[in-house]
Amino acid sequence: MSFVSQARTKRLLAVHGWSGTILGLLLYVVIFTGAVVVFADEIGAWSRGAMGHASGLGTEVDHRFRVAARDVERTYYDEVTIRRSRSGDFNFTFEGHVTDPSTGQDADALVRLSVDPDTGEVLNRWEGLASEQSTNSDTALRRFWVQLHEHLYLPNPYGFFLVCVLGMMMLFAAVSGVMLHKHSVRDAFVATRSPTRLVGARDMHILAGTWGLPFAILLALTGAFLGFAISVGVPVMAMISFDGDQQAILALLVRPPEQVDLTPAPLAALDFVIRDAMARTGAQVNFIEISNYDSLGAQISVFTSASPGGFAPQRLVFDGVTRSF
Repeated sequence: MSFVSQARTKRLLAVHGWSGTILGLLLYVVIFTGAVVVFADEIGAWSRGAMGHASGLGTEVDHRFRVAARDVERTYYDEVTIRRSRSGDFNFTFEGHVTDPSTGQDADALVRLSVDPDTGEVLNRWEGLASEQSTNSDTALRRFWVQLHEHLYLPNPYGFFLVCVLGMMMLFAAVSGVMLHKHSVRDAFVATRSPTRLVGARDMHILAGTWGLPFAILLALTGAFLGFAISVGVPVMAMISFDGDQQAILALLVRPPEQVDLTPAPLAALDFVIRDAMARTGAQVNFIEISNYDSLGAQISVFTSASPGGFAPQRLVFDGVTRSF
């Protein structure tokens, strides 16, 4: 039994065909670059000439970190991360909040230091807003693939909106395809005729389209939802219920930060914490996060690789002053 009348079927067929023809090329660009962007970090490392695996932090981090931190203002002590680059250097990132001069609003800001582990020499220093870090820390090759996938290399926000619209069009094409092909189960097992003839190409199109429908619907639905929820949903809800204040709605949706004691206090010895974490897990420490550095409310989160015989990495939390687990 047909879901729709013959006249409506013809109209749906026309919309289905033209939307697929006109938007198909852009959709394939977004999908193909999305598959490439999965390896964005590896592409960035390769294009920087740093293809080796990052080694563990080791147990001699504390001194190098404290010396580097002396030249960083307390404004950036809200959160600190410590890791090693693929080339073996220490990377210290300090995060805080400043006033964005272009908007007059609070914004996240970073200070990034790359330090030689042997000599303690600061090899590179970058300071600026967190929103600018991609244009300063990314390589051109990595940035090209990410921008092409997310914005089709068009100016913001037009490229982002276009990608979201393409997701909606892909979803419509998939749904209308289900409505047009009344025998989806049978079509999934159709035998292809001669590939040199038009009917053979049509058979292969039906096979590929039928088996790919669940993935196409999932990809289009999640992509369009994630795009529009951020770019349209939050501003619209803020406009309706919060007089346009997007920060107010985000404060409602996100758990408010816990009150911590910011009284200045020295940080516990990081080398001791690293050795403790390694003893507890039997695995090497990959990186460290310190919240509220240099205060009584400091916490040290240690992230290790998977333990021997284990599957997932682990996170251990220590008091930042007493170094207790």
